[in-house]
Amino acid sequence: DTIFKMKENNTSSIFMKVWLWLTRFVRGFVLRGLCLLRVPEHVALIMDGNRRFAKKHQLPSAVQGHYSGFDKLNEILEWCLELGVRHVTVYAFSIDNFKRSREEVDALMRLAEKKFTDIQWHKDFLKAKGIRIRIAGDRTLLPPSLQEAAARIETLTATHTNAVLTVALAYGSCTEMAQAVSQAAAAMASQPKTNGTHNKQPRPITAGD
Repeated sequence: DTIFKMKENNTSSIFMKVWLWLTRFVRGFVLRGLCLLRVPEHVALIMDGNRRFAKKHQLPSAVQGHYSGFDKLNEILEWCLELGVRHVTVYAFSIDNFKRSREEVDALMRLAEKKFTDIQWHKDFLKAKGIRIRIAGDRTLLPPSLQEAAARIETLTATHTNAVLTVALAYGSCTEMAQAVSQAAAAMASQPKTNGTHNKQPRPITAGD
């Protein structure tokens, strides 16, 4: 029985090695093929379906689905880097997502903070690849600790110019439009008035014109 189990374990180990080799080979082949095509300048990714994934695979909670989603995101970002995609935007957490259960929201905030903190340990890699990380959205809605982690990674990569990863947190179209209007109004209000032209009425057109 012992000999049989050893043979079975060796067979499984060989199978896994062959499988991993085939996976790497196919992945490399596909990426080389894609490089021959026109590589997009900007790719946007929406983090959606993690809860459905957790339910389908009978994971303990929806949070586990989010962890799996982030693992897959890391893999996709590696593909984008290898292909030479210069701009990637990840829509990670919308304002509407705050309507989910407190437990799930808190877990997602902790997960995002952990990822931003972990990335800082790879600062040499980020510098070598020239990857800049930006955070988009209304960060005032985020926990203070997450705001600080986001600010640190932005500062750390601010001078990198080869590629840009934008992570959208607490984003929403209505909020963004309202902010854009407010910013435009503030910009107009700050412009100095010259010769009273702001209040000047147009001159009527006469026959002499």
